[in-house]
Amino acid sequence: MLRARRRRSLAARPWRGALLALLAGALAAGAGPAVAAADAGRATPRIIGGGDVAITAVPYQVALWNPTRGTPLEGQFCGGVVLSATTVATAGHCVHDAEAGGLRPTTSIRVLAGTSHLRGASEPAYGPGVRDVAVSSIALHPSYDPTTADFDAAVLTLAEPLYAGSPAIDGVAAIAPIELLPASQSGSVTAYGALLQVSGWGDTSGGSTYPADLRATNVRVADQQVCGLQYLLQGGVTDRMLCATANGQDSCGGDSGGPLTATVGGTRVLAGLVSFGLGCANGVYGVYTRVASTAIGSFLRSAAGLPAAGTSTPPAPAPTPAAPAPDVAAPTSRVARRTCTRVRCTVRVTVSDALPTAGVARVTGTLQWTTRRACRRDGRRTTCAVRRKRTLRASLVGGTTWALRTPRLTKGVRYRLTVTARDRAGNVERRPRAVTLRRRA
Repeated sequence: MLRARRRRSLAARPWRGALLALLAGALAAGAGPAVAAADAGRATPRIIGGGDVAITAVPYQVALWNPTRGTPLEGQFCGGVVLSATTVATAGHCVHDAEAGGLRPTTSIRVLAGTSHLRGASEPAYGPGVRDVAVSSIALHPSYDPTTADFDAAVLTLAEPLYAGSPAIDGVAAIAPIELLPASQSGSVTAYGALLQVSGWGDTSGGSTYPADLRATNVRVADQQVCGLQYLLQGGVTDRMLCATANGQDSCGGDSGGPLTATVGGTRVLAGLVSFGLGCANGVYGVYTRVASTAIGSFLRSAAGLPAAGTSTPPAPAPTPAAPAPDVAAPTSRVARRTCTRVRCTVRVTVSDALPTAGVARVTGTLQWTTRRACRRDGRRTTCAVRRKRTLRASLVGGTTWALRTPRLTKGVRYRLTVTARDRAGNVERRPRAVTLRRRA
Protein backbone atom coordinates (compact mmCIF):
# COMPACT_ATOMS: atom_id res chain seq x y z
CA MET A 1 0.00 0.00 0.00
CA LEU A 2 1.79 3.09 -1.22
CA ARG A 3 -0.42 5.84 0.13
CA ALA A 4 -3.63 5.27 2.02
CA ARG A 5 -6.39 7.57 0.81
CA ARG A 6 -8.65 8.27 3.71
CA ARG A 7 -10.95 10.23 1.41
CA ARG A 8 -13.93 8.35 0.00
CA SER A 9 -14.44 9.32 -3.62
CA LEU A 10 -17.59 10.85 -5.06
CA ALA A 11 -16.59 9.81 -8.56
CA ALA A 12 -18.05 6.32 -8.22
CA ARG A 13 -21.38 7.71 -7.03
CA PRO A 14 -22.08 10.94 -8.95
CA TRP A 15 -25.74 10.87 -8.03
CA ARG A 16 -24.82 10.76 -4.38
CA GLY A 17 -22.50 13.72 -4.74
CA ALA A 18 -25.24 15.80 -6.37
CA LEU A 19 -27.79 14.79 -3.75
CA LEU A 20 -25.40 15.54 -0.90
CA ALA A 21 -24.67 18.96 -2.31
CA LEU A 22 -28.38 19.75 -2.52
CA LEU A 23 -29.06 18.47 0.98
CA ALA A 24 -26.11 20.35 2.47
CA GLY A 25 -27.18 23.55 0.74
CA ALA A 26 -30.70 23.20 2.05
CA LEU A 27 -29.56 22.69 5.62
CA ALA A 28 -27.02 25.50 5.46
CA ALA A 29 -29.76 27.84 4.24
CA GLY A 30 -31.81 27.09 7.33
CA ALA A 31 -28.95 26.96 9.82
CA GLY A 32 -28.91 30.65 10.58
CA PRO A 33 -26.75 33.62 9.59
CA ALA A 34 -23.57 32.31 11.22
CA VAL A 35 -23.54 29.09 9.18
CA ALA A 36 -24.54 30.81 5.98
CA ALA A 37 -21.78 33.39 6.35
CA ALA A 38 -19.16 30.78 7.09
CA ASP A 39 -20.12 28.67 4.07
CA ALA A 40 -20.45 31.55 1.60
CA GLY A 41 -17.97 31.34 -1.25
CA ARG A 42 -16.39 28.09 -0.04
CA ALA A 43 -15.72 25.59 -2.80
CA THR A 44 -12.57 23.53 -2.54
CA PRO A 45 -10.35 23.42 0.47
CA ARG A 46 -6.60 21.29 0.17
CA ILE A 47 -2.83 20.01 2.50
CA ILE A 48 -4.18 21.65 -0.26
CA GLY A 49 -3.97 25.38 0.34
CA GLY A 50 -1.27 25.21 3.00
CA GLY A 51 2.46 25.78 3.16
CA ASP A 52 5.70 24.07 4.19
CA VAL A 53 6.28 23.75 7.92
CA ALA A 54 9.43 22.91 9.89
CA ILE A 55 9.39 19.82 12.07
CA THR A 56 10.38 21.98 15.06
CA ALA A 57 7.00 23.72 14.73
CA VAL A 58 5.17 20.35 14.85
CA PRO A 59 7.64 18.00 16.63
CA TYR A 60 4.83 15.56 17.45
CA GLN A 61 4.27 14.79 13.73
CA VAL A 62 5.60 11.52 12.31
CA ALA A 63 5.28 9.73 9.00
CA LEU A 64 4.22 6.09 8.62
CA TRP A 65 5.87 4.38 5.68
CA ASN A 66 6.05 0.90 4.16
CA PRO A 67 9.69 -0.28 3.89
CA THR A 68 8.83 -2.64 1.02
CA ARG A 69 8.50 0.51 -1.12
CA GLY A 70 12.16 1.34 -0.67
CA THR A 71 12.24 4.87 0.77
CA PRO A 72 10.09 7.11 2.96
CA LEU A 73 9.19 9.25 -0.08
CA GLU A 74 7.85 6.27 -2.00
CA GLY A 75 6.46 4.39 0.98
CA GLN A 76 4.72 7.07 3.10
CA PHE A 77 1.02 6.27 3.41
CA CYS A 78 -0.21 7.89 6.64
CA GLY A 79 0.72 10.30 9.37
CA GLY A 80 0.96 9.79 13.10
CA VAL A 81 1.31 11.65 16.39
CA VAL A 82 3.88 11.12 19.15
CA LEU A 83 2.19 10.29 22.46
CA SER A 84 5.29 9.11 24.31
CA ALA A 85 8.83 7.95 23.56
CA THR A 86 7.55 4.52 22.51
CA THR A 87 3.96 5.11 21.34
CA VAL A 88 2.40 6.85 18.34
CA ALA A 89 -1.29 7.50 17.64
CA THR A 90 -2.76 7.21 14.15
CA ALA A 91 -6.06 6.52 12.41
CA GLY A 92 -7.49 3.03 12.71
CA HIS A 93 -7.86 2.62 8.97
CA CYS A 94 -4.11 3.20 8.56
CA VAL A 95 -3.39 -0.10 10.33
CA HIS A 96 -6.48 -2.05 9.26
CA ASP A 97 -6.12 -4.50 6.38
CA ALA A 98 -9.43 -4.07 4.54
CA GLU A 99 -8.89 -7.14 2.34
CA ALA A 100 -7.82 -9.53 5.08
CA GLY A 101 -10.14 -8.03 7.69
CA GLY A 102 -7.41 -7.79 10.34
CA LEU A 103 -4.35 -5.73 11.16
CA ARG A 104 -1.55 -4.92 8.79
CA PRO A 105 1.66 -6.79 9.62
CA THR A 106 3.97 -4.72 11.81
CA THR A 107 6.77 -5.33 9.29
CA SER A 108 4.88 -3.17 6.78
CA ILE A 109 5.02 -0.07 9.00
CA ARG A 110 7.96 2.06 10.09
CA VAL A 111 7.76 5.36 11.96
CA LEU A 112 9.86 8.30 10.76
CA ALA A 113 10.32 11.16 13.26
CA GLY A 114 12.45 14.27 13.66
CA THR A 115 12.33 15.42 10.04
CA SER A 116 9.96 17.32 7.79
CA HIS A 117 11.51 15.79 4.64
CA LEU A 118 10.76 12.41 3.10
CA ARG A 119 14.01 11.06 1.67
CA GLY A 120 14.02 9.67 -1.87
CA ALA A 121 16.23 6.94 -3.36
CA SER A 122 18.82 9.39 -4.71
CA GLU A 123 19.22 11.26 -1.41
CA PRO A 124 21.74 10.49 1.37
CA ALA A 125 20.77 8.73 4.59
CA TYR A 126 19.30 10.78 7.42
CA GLY A 127 21.54 12.30 10.06
CA PRO A 128 21.67 11.22 13.74
CA GLY A 129 18.79 13.49 14.82
CA VAL A 130 16.23 11.63 12.66
CA ARG A 131 14.62 8.45 13.98
CA ASP A 132 13.35 5.68 11.71
CA VAL A 133 12.07 2.86 13.91
CA ALA A 134 10.14 -0.39 13.57
CA VAL A 135 6.74 -1.15 15.10
CA SER A 136 6.49 -3.97 17.64
CA SER A 137 2.71 -4.05 18.18
CA ILE A 138 -0.53 -2.40 17.09
CA ALA A 139 -3.59 -1.60 19.20
CA LEU A 140 -6.70 -0.88 17.12
CA HIS A 141 -9.73 0.60 18.88
CA PRO A 142 -11.92 -2.43 19.68
CA SER A 143 -15.02 -0.70 18.33
CA TYR A 144 -13.45 0.44 15.04
CA ASP A 145 -15.94 0.11 12.17
CA PRO A 146 -14.26 0.04 8.74
CA THR A 147 -17.59 0.71 7.00
CA THR A 148 -18.44 3.98 8.77
CA ALA A 149 -14.92 4.82 10.07
CA ASP A 150 -16.37 5.23 13.56
CA PHE A 151 -13.82 4.85 16.41
CA ASP A 152 -11.06 5.50 13.85
CA ALA A 153 -8.04 5.35 16.16
CA ALA A 154 -5.03 3.15 16.79
CA VAL A 155 -1.81 3.20 18.82
CA LEU A 156 1.54 1.85 17.61
CA THR A 157 4.08 0.60 20.14
CA LEU A 158 7.61 1.05 18.83
CA ALA A 159 10.51 -1.39 18.90
CA GLU A 160 12.80 1.31 20.33
CA PRO A 161 12.24 4.80 21.80
CA LEU A 162 12.08 7.88 19.60
CA TYR A 163 13.91 9.98 22.16
CA ALA A 164 15.68 10.00 25.47
CA GLY A 165 16.07 13.71 25.83
CA SER A 166 14.50 14.83 22.58
CA PRO A 167 16.67 15.50 19.50
CA ALA A 168 16.82 19.19 18.63
CA ILE A 169 17.44 21.43 15.65
CA ASP A 170 19.11 24.71 16.60
CA GLY A 171 18.17 24.04 20.20
CA VAL A 172 14.47 23.46 19.44
CA ALA A 173 12.79 20.07 19.84
CA ALA A 174 12.45 18.03 16.64
CA ILE A 175 10.69 15.11 18.33
CA ALA A 176 8.29 15.67 21.23
CA PRO A 177 5.00 14.24 22.49
CA ILE A 178 1.76 16.18 22.46
CA GLU A 179 -0.89 16.24 25.16
CA LEU A 180 -4.39 14.99 24.39
CA LEU A 181 -7.24 17.49 24.58
CA PRO A 182 -9.36 16.46 27.58
CA ALA A 183 -13.14 16.48 27.42
CA SER A 184 -13.21 19.16 30.15
CA GLN A 185 -11.52 21.68 27.82
CA SER A 186 -13.08 20.65 24.52
CA GLY A 187 -16.13 22.94 24.69
CA SER A 188 -14.52 26.16 23.45
CA VAL A 189 -11.53 24.53 21.74
CA THR A 190 -13.71 22.54 19.33
CA ALA A 191 -16.71 24.88 19.20
CA TYR A 192 -18.13 25.89 15.82
CA GLY A 193 -15.71 28.24 14.07
CA ALA A 194 -12.71 27.46 16.31
CA LEU A 195 -9.35 27.63 14.49
CA LEU A 196 -7.30 24.41 14.33
CA GLN A 197 -4.18 23.30 12.45
CA VAL A 198 -3.67 20.12 10.42
CA SER A 199 -0.39 18.86 8.97
CA GLY A 200 0.92 16.02 6.85
CA TRP A 201 2.60 14.80 3.68
CA GLY A 202 -0.68 14.11 1.89
CA ASP A 203 -1.91 14.97 -1.58
CA THR A 204 -1.72 18.70 -2.38
CA SER A 205 -3.92 18.70 -5.48
CA GLY A 206 -6.90 16.47 -4.73
CA GLY A 207 -5.43 14.07 -7.31
CA SER A 208 -2.04 12.46 -6.83
CA THR A 209 0.54 15.14 -6.03
CA TYR A 210 2.46 14.09 -2.93
CA PRO A 211 5.11 16.45 -1.51
CA ALA A 212 8.48 15.45 -0.09
CA ASP A 213 8.26 18.18 2.55
CA LEU A 214 5.77 18.45 5.40
CA ARG A 215 2.93 20.92 4.97
CA ALA A 216 0.36 22.44 7.32
CA THR A 217 -2.73 24.59 7.07
CA ASN A 218 -5.46 26.08 9.25
CA VAL A 219 -9.06 24.87 9.27
CA ARG A 220 -12.10 25.82 11.31
CA VAL A 221 -14.51 23.57 13.17
CA ALA A 222 -17.61 23.07 11.04
CA ASP A 223 -21.26 22.80 12.03
CA GLN A 224 -21.82 19.19 13.15
CA GLN A 225 -25.43 19.14 11.91
CA VAL A 226 -24.50 20.32 8.40
CA CYS A 227 -21.62 17.83 8.36
CA GLY A 228 -23.96 15.01 9.37
CA LEU A 229 -26.24 15.80 6.48
CA GLN A 230 -23.35 15.87 4.02
CA TYR A 231 -22.43 12.33 5.09
CA LEU A 232 -26.00 11.08 5.48
CA LEU A 233 -25.62 8.46 2.77
CA GLN A 234 -22.25 7.38 4.16
CA GLY A 235 -23.60 6.55 7.60
CA GLY A 236 -23.54 10.08 9.03
CA VAL A 237 -21.15 11.42 11.68
CA THR A 238 -21.02 10.34 15.30
CA ASP A 239 -19.94 11.85 18.62
CA ARG A 240 -16.49 10.32 18.00
CA MET A 241 -16.08 12.54 14.94
CA LEU A 242 -15.19 16.22 14.47
CA CYS A 243 -15.75 18.09 11.20
CA ALA A 244 -13.63 20.96 9.92
CA THR A 245 -13.40 23.09 6.81
CA ALA A 246 -11.63 26.13 5.38
CA ASN A 247 -11.85 28.38 2.37
CA GLY A 248 -9.36 26.83 -0.06
CA GLN A 249 -7.65 24.56 2.50
CA ASP A 250 -8.04 20.92 3.52
CA SER A 251 -6.31 17.67 4.45
CA CYS A 252 -6.28 14.95 1.81
CA GLY A 253 -5.10 11.43 0.94
CA GLY A 254 -1.90 10.49 2.75
CA ASP A 255 -2.64 12.87 5.64
CA SER A 256 -4.64 10.14 7.42
CA GLY A 257 -3.77 9.63 11.06
CA GLY A 258 -1.99 12.97 11.25
CA PRO A 259 -2.60 15.62 13.90
CA LEU A 260 -5.40 18.15 14.11
CA THR A 261 -4.24 20.50 16.85
CA ALA A 262 -5.44 23.47 18.87
CA THR A 263 -3.64 26.00 21.05
CA VAL A 264 -4.67 26.03 24.72
CA GLY A 265 -2.85 28.42 27.02
CA GLY A 266 0.00 28.78 24.53
CA THR A 267 0.47 25.00 24.25
CA ARG A 268 -0.44 22.77 21.32
CA VAL A 269 -2.84 19.92 22.19
CA LEU A 270 -4.18 17.11 20.03
CA ALA A 271 -7.84 17.68 19.12
CA GLY A 272 -8.23 15.14 16.32
CA LEU A 273 -6.74 12.64 13.88
CA VAL A 274 -7.27 12.95 10.12
CA SER A 275 -9.93 10.35 9.31
CA PHE A 276 -11.95 10.57 6.08
CA GLY A 277 -13.95 12.71 3.67
CA LEU A 278 -15.85 12.71 0.40
CA GLY A 279 -13.05 13.74 -1.95
CA CYS A 280 -10.66 16.55 -1.09
CA ALA A 281 -11.19 20.29 -1.19
CA ASN A 282 -14.55 20.06 -2.90
CA GLY A 283 -16.75 21.90 -0.43
CA VAL A 284 -17.58 18.80 1.63
CA TYR A 285 -16.26 18.95 5.20
CA GLY A 286 -13.29 16.83 6.28
CA VAL A 287 -13.92 14.43 9.17
CA TYR A 288 -11.48 13.87 12.03
CA THR A 289 -11.46 11.43 14.95
CA ARG A 290 -12.49 13.46 18.01
CA VAL A 291 -9.77 12.98 20.64
CA ALA A 292 -11.79 14.64 23.42
CA SER A 293 -14.45 11.96 23.07
CA THR A 294 -14.30 9.76 26.17
CA ALA A 295 -14.25 6.60 24.05
CA ILE A 296 -11.31 7.85 21.97
CA GLY A 297 -9.32 9.68 24.64
CA SER A 298 -9.49 6.85 27.16
CA PHE A 299 -8.43 4.32 24.52
CA LEU A 300 -5.42 6.39 23.42
CA ARG A 301 -4.30 6.97 27.00
CA SER A 302 -4.72 3.33 27.96
CA ALA A 303 -2.99 1.91 24.86
CA ALA A 304 -0.11 4.40 25.22
CA GLY A 305 0.25 3.84 28.97
CA LEU A 306 -0.56 7.46 29.80
CA PRO A 307 -2.32 8.59 33.00
CA ALA A 308 -6.09 8.92 32.80
CA ALA A 309 -7.39 12.39 32.01
CA GLY A 310 -7.41 14.66 35.07
CA THR A 311 -5.35 12.37 37.31
CA SER A 312 -1.90 13.80 36.71
CA THR A 313 0.11 15.62 34.12
CA PRO A 314 2.79 13.53 32.38
CA PRO A 315 6.24 15.10 32.39
CA ALA A 316 7.23 16.91 29.22
CA PRO A 317 10.57 15.49 28.05
CA ALA A 318 11.00 18.25 25.50
CA PRO A 319 10.10 21.94 25.23
CA THR A 320 6.67 22.72 23.85
CA PRO A 321 6.71 24.60 20.56
CA ALA A 322 5.69 28.22 20.75
CA ALA A 323 2.18 29.27 19.85
CA PRO A 324 1.80 30.09 16.16
CA ALA A 325 2.66 33.60 15.10
CA PRO A 326 -0.09 35.91 13.81
CA ASP A 327 -0.85 36.07 10.11
CA VAL A 328 1.15 39.05 8.86
CA ALA A 329 2.14 37.87 5.38
CA ALA A 330 0.21 39.21 2.41
CA PRO A 331 -1.16 36.68 -0.11
CA THR A 332 0.17 36.52 -3.66
CA SER A 333 -1.62 35.67 -6.89
CA ARG A 334 -0.56 34.33 -10.26
CA VAL A 335 -2.52 34.34 -13.51
CA ALA A 336 -2.91 30.68 -14.46
CA ARG A 337 -5.09 30.97 -17.55
CA ARG A 338 -7.17 33.44 -19.55
CA THR A 339 -9.87 32.52 -22.02
CA CYS A 340 -11.71 35.02 -24.21
CA THR A 341 -14.76 34.52 -26.42
CA ARG A 342 -16.45 36.94 -28.78
CA VAL A 343 -18.34 38.36 -25.80
CA ARG A 344 -16.23 38.25 -22.62
CA CYS A 345 -13.11 36.86 -20.95
CA THR A 346 -12.55 34.54 -18.01
CA VAL A 347 -9.30 34.76 -16.04
CA ARG A 348 -8.19 32.09 -13.57
CA VAL A 349 -5.62 32.91 -10.91
CA THR A 350 -3.95 30.80 -8.22
CA VAL A 351 -3.53 32.40 -4.80
CA SER A 352 -1.04 31.38 -2.11
CA ASP A 353 -0.77 32.65 1.45
CA ALA A 354 2.27 31.77 3.57
CA LEU A 355 1.79 30.14 6.98
CA PRO A 356 0.56 31.02 9.46
CA THR A 357 -2.53 32.00 7.51
CA ALA A 358 -6.09 32.83 8.43
CA GLY A 359 -7.13 31.90 4.88
CA VAL A 360 -7.81 33.87 1.73
CA ALA A 361 -10.84 36.12 2.19
CA ARG A 362 -11.45 37.37 -1.35
CA VAL A 363 -9.93 38.09 -4.71
CA THR A 364 -10.96 41.14 -6.73
CA GLY A 365 -10.12 42.48 -10.14
CA THR A 366 -10.02 46.04 -11.44
CA LEU A 367 -10.92 46.21 -15.14
CA GLN A 368 -9.72 49.37 -16.91
CA TRP A 369 -10.17 50.50 -20.49
CA THR A 370 -10.36 53.64 -22.61
CA THR A 371 -13.23 54.72 -24.85
CA ARG A 372 -13.62 57.76 -27.10
CA ARG A 373 -16.52 60.16 -27.30
CA ALA A 374 -17.36 63.40 -29.06
CA CYS A 375 -16.24 66.55 -27.26
CA ARG A 376 -15.20 70.16 -27.87
CA ARG A 377 -11.66 71.36 -27.49
CA ASP A 378 -10.62 74.97 -28.21
CA GLY A 379 -14.09 75.55 -29.64
CA ARG A 380 -13.76 72.72 -32.14
CA ARG A 381 -15.51 69.38 -32.28
CA THR A 382 -13.18 66.44 -31.76
CA THR A 383 -13.00 63.13 -29.93
CA CYS A 384 -11.68 62.72 -26.40
CA ALA A 385 -10.33 59.68 -24.57
CA VAL A 386 -12.33 58.64 -21.52
CA ARG A 387 -10.85 56.22 -19.01
CA ARG A 388 -13.25 53.76 -17.45
CA LYS A 389 -12.94 51.32 -14.56
CA ARG A 390 -15.00 48.49 -13.08
CA THR A 391 -14.41 46.25 -10.05
CA LEU A 392 -14.95 42.49 -10.43
CA ARG A 393 -15.37 39.90 -7.66
CA ALA A 394 -13.70 36.50 -8.13
CA SER A 395 -15.20 33.16 -7.11
CA LEU A 396 -13.31 30.18 -5.71
CA VAL A 397 -13.50 27.34 -8.23
CA GLY A 398 -11.15 24.73 -6.81
CA GLY A 399 -8.21 24.38 -4.41
CA THR A 400 -6.44 27.72 -4.53
CA THR A 401 -7.83 28.69 -7.95
CA TRP A 402 -10.15 31.69 -8.34
CA ALA A 403 -11.98 32.85 -11.46
CA LEU A 404 -12.92 36.36 -12.61
CA ARG A 405 -15.45 36.82 -15.40
CA THR A 406 -15.62 40.11 -17.25
CA PRO A 407 -18.80 41.82 -18.44
CA ARG A 408 -19.46 42.09 -22.17
CA LEU A 409 -16.41 43.55 -23.89
CA THR A 410 -16.34 45.93 -26.84
CA LYS A 411 -14.74 44.71 -30.02
CA GLY A 412 -11.36 46.31 -30.73
CA VAL A 413 -10.91 47.73 -27.22
CA ARG A 414 -7.93 46.65 -25.12
CA TYR A 415 -8.66 46.01 -21.45
CA ARG A 416 -6.28 45.76 -18.50
CA LEU A 417 -7.29 43.57 -15.56
CA THR A 418 -5.42 43.97 -12.26
CA VAL A 419 -5.96 41.16 -9.71
CA THR A 420 -5.62 41.69 -5.95
CA ALA A 421 -5.93 39.08 -3.18
CA ARG A 422 -6.80 39.80 0.45
CA ASP A 423 -6.63 37.36 3.39
CA ARG A 424 -8.85 37.11 6.45
CA ALA A 425 -6.27 38.86 8.62
CA GLY A 426 -6.62 41.99 6.46
CA ASN A 427 -3.32 41.61 4.55
CA VAL A 428 -3.55 42.84 0.96
CA GLU A 429 -1.40 41.69 -1.93
CA ARG A 430 1.43 44.18 -2.34
CA ARG A 431 2.14 43.67 -6.04
CA PRO A 432 -1.15 42.99 -7.80
CA ARG A 433 -1.00 40.94 -11.00
CA ALA A 434 -2.14 42.55 -14.27
CA VAL A 435 -3.14 40.98 -17.59
CA THR A 436 -4.21 42.47 -20.91
CA LEU A 437 -7.50 41.26 -22.41
CA ARG A 438 -9.23 41.51 -25.82
CA ARG A 439 -12.38 39.78 -26.92
CA ARG A 440 -12.06 37.46 -29.88
CA ALA A 441 -12.80 39.01 -33.24
